[in-house]
Amino acid sequence: MNASEKRAKLVDCIKKGEFVTAPGVFDMVSARIADRMPFKALYMTGYGVAASHLGVPDAGIASFGDVVSRVRMIANGTDAPLICDGDTGFGGLLNVHHTVKGYEDAGCAAIQMEDQEAPKKCGHTPDRRVVPIEDMVEKIQVAVDAREDPNFLIIARTDSRTALGLDEAIRRGRAFADAGADVIFVEAPESVEELRQVGGAFNKPVLANMADKGKTPILSADELQEMGFSIAIFPGLDAPAPSMSSNGAGWTGKANGVKPQKSSRNGNILVDTSAIIDGRIADLSITGFLEGALVVPRFVLDELRHIADSSDPLRRNRGRRGLEVLGKLRKDESVPLQVLDVGVENGKEVDAVLVQLVVTYVILGSVAISVAVVTTVGARRCFTRDGRLSEWASAPATD
Repeated sequence: MNASEKRAKLVDCIKKGEFVTAPGVFDMVSARIADRMPFKALYMTGYGVAASHLGVPDAGIASFGDVVSRVRMIANGTDAPLICDGDTGFGGLLNVHHTVKGYEDAGCAAIQMEDQEAPKKCGHTPDRRVVPIEDMVEKIQVAVDAREDPNFLIIARTDSRTALGLDEAIRRGRAFADAGADVIFVEAPESVEELRQVGGAFNKPVLANMADKGKTPILSADELQEMGFSIAIFPGLDAPAPSMSSNGAGWTGKANGVKPQKSSRNGNILVDTSAIIDGRIADLSITGFLEGALVVPRFVLDELRHIADSSDPLRRNRGRRGLEVLGKLRKDESVPLQVLDVGVENGKEVDAVLVQLVVTYVILGSVAISVAVVTTVGARRCFTRDGRLSEWASAPATD
């Protein structure tokens, strides 16, 4: 699918009233993993690009040149339409024109621009200042004029809620819509009621930012759609820094609020050996994904015990760490945990939901970036690598 087709696909989704959930990505690892999932779009976060690419805060330091190369790489390496953070347009009107041209040429489906003064700040930090409304209206008009593809969406964001109040933020959003913006984005509403007001305030599609640990309450896609929103981005970048104990047992990631698509599968989470040893299921916030139980194949438990008895001290420590994680989960009554002899019976797959928690850390003081993704796959895919696919029966264990 080429860039034009991706843009048309995103526009069509919005016109049909299909809610668009876009997880945050910032490099090719996070982008390709998220792209394997049934999301209707991806969101390239400026916070994540500044941190992962340059090792700096989201404070207006990253330039157009720094960011557009990342836009091109992710847009060309993924199949889902890509929504990209364009900060303030990286300057005045000429810069905005150049930025829109560059982002469109790089292959993304939409650009988000905000009304902050330069240097801009991350959208949920205090003391953000905005430009006069007339200045932002001019930027939007220039952006609309600069694009070649009418399906290349201009997302206009206002950061005025924090300093000037919700009424001013809605006033600006309406002015941005009148100037030609395709999607309106009011940053940092501070309550469910404010979200409800924002969702119903405009005659254009509205975007919500579900920033973990930000000022805005985290709601589900269904709740946001009921309020009038068409798109929700989940940047997923405010996870706590990992705790690094001497043996790494404290290493965990956080699943950042993106709820999985409903599927016809049984809703269980299939856990493999590496997920246990590496601690990827140790953070119990991951249970927000559960519609069933954590399913541990018996061979995984046997393999952990075998590793824990290894004469190699490194392997032995890894096995013992995995058993410790499982022990903690078994004691937690809020986590349904099943040890089953599951696999394939008469060539039929056992369906499950595999949680793949991929954590990329970029340490900025005490800040760590994590990306959590969820994908629905058959058990055949995640079991094949162990070479024991045909050996299992389907009878549940007794313990």
